[in-house]
Amino acid sequence: MAYDWQEIDWNDLNSKIGPHFRVHEALWLPSWRIYHIASDEEKANIVQITDSMELIRDLFGSAIIIHCWIRPLKVNAPDTPHHGKNYNRHIGSRSTKSAHIFGRAVDFHVSGHSGPEECAMVRQEILPHLEEWNIRMEDIEGGWIHIDDYPVVHQRFFKP
Repeated sequence: MAYDWQEIDWNDLNSKIGPHFRVHEALWLPSWRIYHIASDEEKANIVQITDSMELIRDLFGSAIIIHCWIRPLKVNAPDTPHHGKNYNRHIGSRSTKSAHIFGRAVDFHVSGHSGPEECAMVRQEILPHLEEWNIRMEDIEGGWIHIDDYPVVHQRFFKP
């Protein structure tokens, strides 16, 4: 199912990184309204987690709205005032090991399910698939879902 990250045109924001996801969604830094230029490692990570996002989309049969994908410690965006700055810290995270930093995590909601109660129901639907899909999910309250493909430390459904 995985696309080959080396065959994707990362300069074309409409290029697909999976059947239903595009470069735009993975590299967009919404708070700064700019795009990060990903390293080869980040590109490979992004494509890898895209497979999990496709499984979630298939589970619900509905579009996925991405809140934020990559959150680099050092943004690569020449000709912007944010070049070289820490996006992860800007959005309030103090972690230097967040899966978002490396393109291995995605915050999203399922179209039509954006409120805290609806996202809680979506989490419950995803929960039985975590091991099968080899992903983790944050046990949080709010209008988004966080998944990543980091190794399990204590449990797949974890408190941040």
